[in-house]
Amino acid sequence: MSGDTGPDRVEVVGHGTAAAEPDQAVVSVRVECPADTVAAALAGLRQRVTAVLDAVRDPGPTTTDAVTLGVGVHPRHDRDGAVTGHTAYQTLQVVVGAPDRAGDVVVRLGEAAGDGLHVESVTLEVADETALQRRAREAAFADARQRAELYASLAGRTLGAVHLVSEVLAAEGPGPRFAMAAGDAGLPVQPGAHEVSARLRVTWALD
Repeated sequence: MSGDTGPDRVEVVGHGTAAAEPDQAVVSVRVECPADTVAAALAGLRQRVTAVLDAVRDPGPTTTDAVTLGVGVHPRHDRDGAVTGHTAYQTLQVVVGAPDRAGDVVVRLGEAAGDGLHVESVTLEVADETALQRRAREAAFADARQRAELYASLAGRTLGAVHLVSEVLAAEGPGPRFAMAAGDAGLPVQPGAHEVSARLRVTWALD
């Protein structure tokens, strides 16, 4: 609360969260091909990536899409520092429209690229978080009002008009929880809840 130089006010920070079931999975993979020369490594990589992209586009019960994030070639060295060959690589991000089929897509990619496939991550997301963010902010404002009303009551006052509302940037909250284990037909993925959070700083006048 403020002193005698201005109107009495109360400032609080409210917290809110909202959760929903993920509607897509994002699979980040790296395809590699080692060879004796740069040209051979790039040629082999092209074949593997083409096979991976064909697997992504393979018609099935889920919609998938892939984008290239990076391409490169690096030398390989022996213990004495001599160059023994080169490895070409390409990183891809594959979006799977049905989270529970992400494991099947990973298996298809592995069959296409063989030992050259490295799965870097599988994350479950909500494609459009607009509605979730709105719900989280509404919950944060309601939490802020509840806190402010408590403090005003303890001071023998009531809440007046809102003077200021600002969003407090915070680290990302917990992501979706999922289980992934090897199986006979693929890698089963069990989506959990995708959660977003909001923090609002709100200042009320005290009547």
